[in-house]
Amino acid sequence: MLKTIKEAGKTIATDVHVLNNINDEYNKDFMEYSDILFLSNENVIGKEYEFMQQLKERYHQKILVMGMGEKGALLSVREKNTLEQYPAVKTRAVINTIGAGDALFSSFIYFYNKTQDPYYAIEKATLFASYKIGERGAAQGFLTEAELLKINQP
Repeated sequence: MLKTIKEAGKTIATDVHVLNNINDEYNKDFMEYSDILFLSNENVIGKEYEFMQQLKERYHQKILVMGMGEKGALLSVREKNTLEQYPAVKTRAVINTIGAGDALFSSFIYFYNKTQDPYYAIEKATLFASYKIGERGAAQGFLTEAELLKINQP
């Protein structure tokens, strides 16, 4: 189905969560066809830049984002040939990190679809994820767009 969607000119965004090699068989099709690919650094800690470069060379996403928890996120934008780290922000005390990656992904996609600006989208996504992890439950801590935009980023 991914090939058909890609051929139809639709944007494909996916979160493959945790990888330990760029040839992961389970996620191969997602990596091959996605325009925007998200993943965690969980299995490549200390090798994040190298791993992102390997993904960039092997596949052809417009945008790659690696969530790195308290270290923030890496953003690669093919059009600008950039790979930049965006630091984590602290909006309130961390209580539960469950769902942080999903919050980062969903917020990024929302703001990217709205603005087509990946740099703005990652800034808002890190802010959204920061706020979300200040709650106990995985289904808590979600801000509306208006609430998010009222928070002053440090």
